[in-house]
Amino acid sequence: MPRLPASLLVVVVLFGHRGPARAQPAAASTTWDVAFVCDGAGNYQCASKSLRGVVAATNAPLKVETFVWSHGYKKILPDQLDLEHARQQGKLLADLVLGYRRENPHAKIHLVGHSAGSMVVLTATEFLPPATLDRLVLLSPSVSTEYDIRPALRSVKDSVEVHYSEHDWLYLGLCTHVVGCADHRHGEASGRVGFQLLVESPQDAALLPRLAQHPWQPSYRLLGNEGGHYGAYQPENLKAHVLPVFLGTSN
Repeated sequence: MPRLPASLLVVVVLFGHRGPARAQPAAASTTWDVAFVCDGAGNYQCASKSLRGVVAATNAPLKVETFVWSHGYKKILPDQLDLEHARQQGKLLADLVLGYRRENPHAKIHLVGHSAGSMVVLTATEFLPPATLDRLVLLSPSVSTEYDIRPALRSVKDSVEVHYSEHDWLYLGLCTHVVGCADHRHGEASGRVGFQLLVESPQDAALLPRLAQHPWQPSYRLLGNEGGHYGAYQPENLKAHVLPVFLGTSN
């Protein structure tokens, strides 16, 4: 047997014989459940920031993404009154949801709307196939009580959760009666009295169990929710009444 050159011998001794290369296992991909949040008029982003903080504090397995639809910071009236803009933004939100669904087919997708942001969220559901979403949460929605939410109910697998309060008399009482709701109606706002579901067929009646409406209760004061326009997104209220719905741990 011929002797190996000294240089080659050194290589063999240092590195040894490793055999055929083995493919390394691919890193496991992470599928994130997500909540896209449309804040109220004026782009203050209070609801999305509050929900993001609650998720971080509880280490909940959920991404919170702010969908910026507003005309700009502090532009409250244009956001409340420009229905065409809100509907255009709702179509963009629907496109975003469909893109996320394609890339993450097993993820749970939730939508959250506060006040005028609910108009954007509800519009988005009109452009989504049935059962695209898992949950939809509306906090103090500034659309009218007669708004047709049947498309929203069809778009979810589980439920549409509506949090409303008769004590929201300034923004969803006085203001919406003067300037109108986000859907250009001047009647009662759903954020004060809830939605009146239009039932015209057995298919509509079958949607009723998906609508969960939650009137404000005095006990909510312990959660920092006094029943006003900003009460529903207070951290402890979100922790008690919204996050468990997303995580599937609600009663």
